[in-house]
Amino acid sequence: MSVRSAAGPGHANPVSIPLIGICVVLAGTVALVAAQLGTLGLLAVGSFVGLAVALLVVRERELLVTLVMIGSLQTVFHKSIGPIASDVSSGALSVYITSIDVLLLIAYGFWIASGEFSRDLATIWGKPVFMLPLVAIASTLPSTLVAPNLFLAAGELVRMIWMYGLFVYVALRVRTRRDLSFVVGVLLLVAVAQFAVSALQWRTGSSLGLAFLGEAETLGVRTLDGSEFARPSGTVIHADFLAALVAPIALLSFAVAVEIRRRPWIRTVCIAVAAIGAGTLVLAQARAAMVGFGVGLVVLAVWYVLRGLISTRLVVAASGVLLLTALLFGGEVGGRLLGNFGTDQFQREVRSRIELNEIALEMIGDHAVIGVGLNNFEQVMEGYDRYGLIFAGHPVHNLYLLVTAETGIVGAIGFALSAGAIGIAALRAARLPSGLLSATGAAVVATFIFFGTEELLTFSLRHDMPLAVFWLLAGLAVACVRIDLHERASPAPV
Repeated sequence: MSVRSAAGPGHANPVSIPLIGICVVLAGTVALVAAQLGTLGLLAVGSFVGLAVALLVVRERELLVTLVMIGSLQTVFHKSIGPIASDVSSGALSVYITSIDVLLLIAYGFWIASGEFSRDLATIWGKPVFMLPLVAIASTLPSTLVAPNLFLAAGELVRMIWMYGLFVYVALRVRTRRDLSFVVGVLLLVAVAQFAVSALQWRTGSSLGLAFLGEAETLGVRTLDGSEFARPSGTVIHADFLAALVAPIALLSFAVAVEIRRRPWIRTVCIAVAAIGAGTLVLAQARAAMVGFGVGLVVLAVWYVLRGLISTRLVVAASGVLLLTALLFGGEVGGRLLGNFGTDQFQREVRSRIELNEIALEMIGDHAVIGVGLNNFEQVMEGYDRYGLIFAGHPVHNLYLLVTAETGIVGAIGFALSAGAIGIAALRAARLPSGLLSATGAAVVATFIFFGTEELLTFSLRHDMPLAVFWLLAGLAVACVRIDLHERASPAPV
């Protein structure tokens, strides 16, 4: 994944005049846009100027851009094109471009410059794992014909196209175990940084002055009977979306810890990151994410027991520790669970979600074939609110109902076909011989299970960071299968 110079050994890496020109134009363009954005703009300018300088001196420029793009999951900058529907929370607020999209364009530029772009794209034609996500995008198009707000539908459609571009790029350009190890390492750093910010927010009870990143001035709260608890959100706009970003990385870290057995320090680091990721979910008090993470982790553990990578002795020891912990701290843990799940406020939240589910089902009954319009659930829900909703103005907290209500059976079928194709690719990767490739595949399968469970109770995959990490991991699963095929086809060194 590198664009190498023609300089021989011992010579400095020459910088081409076109590359200097590209960097100058890029920096100038970013500066022009950011001049109108205050602190956020200055931060964006600093980041992109730093990248431009790095591109002048780093040898593997495409790999650098890829890693920076993945690291930018920490904070996603947006630039809207046209009006912003600030009252919409079920999808894209407008047609916009993000910092991830800009970095993806730069990465595609290096890909094209490498001379491998056309050849690589030719290899994907007709393969279900690449074609069915396009079918899923196309299946949403009929719903735009009835969308009350076509601009909102266009915003979500554009974002879907960007995510497909990210998926294809990662699947085709992460070409070696070395590339994969760098990507995994950066993802682990994302989880560690999010935990650090969240822990500081929890400790101080403040947003740490991160409002310029789109954060609220104060932390969100979880209301219990007679009390409130602050919910850290890291550098993400909501605690639930923070959890949906970190949980898949924690599952990946756990899988790598189990399968990388020859380097104890890597196992130690990965176990620590998995624990840190789980701790972030607890700090965020993201109920749906904690349930999904628990299910995904159990599935991973069972998978590794069946493969003989986790011994039954370890399972017995872990069960004993859990039993002892339950005996020693069961009263306190039970009290905390009762405080979260046994309150009148929790029952009220349950009723509110049931109300929204009923509205979604009514929409599906009225518009079964093509739905009410992509990203337009909130635009039409007022007509279904006859008795006054507890969560009036909020979308249904169930991604499956949301997709079907907005895009109908046509869109739901496209959604299912796309997920199925990627899930099969992840299973293929998980079944590879033990190592980084199979660990990544198993983690992507667990991520599917995580989101499959979590999205029954929320809609995290309609927000940028969880959506990007999902498609990034999906691309990695496909990349793992391709790396294995390439290694099998290449003759072993003599």
